[in-house]
Amino acid sequence: MEQDLRLEMEKVRRAVDAELRRIRAEKSFPLDLYEATFHLLLSGGKRIRPFLTVKTAQMFDSEFDAALPPAVAVELLHNFTLIHDDIMDRDEFRRGVPTTHVIWGDPTAIAAGDALFSLLFSYVVSEMRRRRIDPSVIVSAVEILSKGAETICGGQIMDLLAEKYVSTESEYIEMVYMKTATLFRLSSMLGGIVGGADETEKKHLDSFGRNIGISFQIVDDVLGIMGRPEVTGKPVGSDLKQGKNTLILIHALKNSSEKGRMVISSVFGNKEAKPVEVEGAIDLILNLGSVDFARRMAKQYMEKAIDSLRKLPKNVHRDSIESLACFIYARER
Repeated sequence: MEQDLRLEMEKVRRAVDAELRRIRAEKSFPLDLYEATFHLLLSGGKRIRPFLTVKTAQMFDSEFDAALPPAVAVELLHNFTLIHDDIMDRDEFRRGVPTTHVIWGDPTAIAAGDALFSLLFSYVVSEMRRRRIDPSVIVSAVEILSKGAETICGGQIMDLLAEKYVSTESEYIEMVYMKTATLFRLSSMLGGIVGGADETEKKHLDSFGRNIGISFQIVDDVLGIMGRPEVTGKPVGSDLKQGKNTLILIHALKNSSEKGRMVISSVFGNKEAKPVEVEGAIDLILNLGSVDFARRMAKQYMEKAIDSLRKLPKNVHRDSIESLACFIYARER
């Protein structure tokens, strides 16, 4: 990551984290719910989506402070989805710490996610009002957040029931748009709304967020197969053993022989698969060109995103967003 981008992201991260700590200090939930609600939220993270909201607003000459409430709301929404996602997928760790449901159990974790979902709306409305932001802008922000949450829920079910809903590359892209790219899209759109973007500019922001979000998820797919464990914190082939339906898997199964499909299927969703079996499946997937295919697709979506971005006002903030897009494609975790 470029040093300038790193410093800018750190500035946003510090501001967002300070707001999250303030929110925590002002809440008085029962102890278990209180701890569960803020456990994952304050356990780290790069705050990529809030950064996108802030930088997009600044690209349209908005002040940093005006963009902070919707940026924090995006992070609250993101963590609401993560808590529930971890319950559904039975994931035990995230960001290097035990997941919420592992510590407090499913019922409390569900309530913690629901608390974040409720909190994001009360927070964004009260803080935007306090900053005397135009009421119509506040209404638009709430509408984008609520519709985005609805779309994300649909994408999560498509992912959870992938055998029923996702069997082709186009169906996968639709699922990824709903589950992952929607957060990037609404992050961009919220920044544009706060900054006063016109309708044409909003369409370019929509396109940018949609495409960079899809690229983000495809890169995640690659890292889930090929990422270095010391960097990603996950063992090689973790997505295969966990049964995650990815673009790589769809491509491999489509282009493999019957024998090859049996090799891949024997590892897919098999948490007891031996390392030698996982390595054999990965070698087959590599030989089929499935990982290279995914990398090409991720790059194409990143380039589409940048094409849309370059139709927006040219300034240092747009340059930062473009650097972020390149980082999303090139990252190793």
